[in-house]
Amino acid sequence: RLWHFFSFGAFADDHHDRNQLGAFALTRAHDSTGTKFLPPEVDVVYMTRILKERFSDLAGYEALKGVYRVDAHTLRKLQANSIVMHPLPRLDEIATEVDTDPRAAYFRQARNGLFIRMALLDMVLS
Repeated sequence: RLWHFFSFGAFADDHHDRNQLGAFALTRAHDSTGTKFLPPEVDVVYMTRILKERFSDLAGYEALKGVYRVDAHTLRKLQANSIVMHPLPRLDEIATEVDTDPRAAYFRQARNGLFIRMALLDMVLS
């Protein structure tokens, strides 16, 4: 199984140190200019919002806002068993039309995170 890391456009060097990626046994790193270039063999799409607070000027943020987006068109290109994850909350990087697709795992992801935090709090406070 190949592990792909996709770092889109302006985030190619800033998002992750490629040496650190090697520690996670990733075999390929790709740079792209938007989610339209996701290959169909991707098993998991992990989206995050573009962090406005990381930009030194608003123009840089505005130029990238909305470029990286998962919508119905993106889902049509993915495998039936792929999943889309997101740490939530989202802005506009995942269209609400994706929410009802069984591959949308972010609400399950949030629910599981709640149970994990509950168990950790119980363990720490007991």
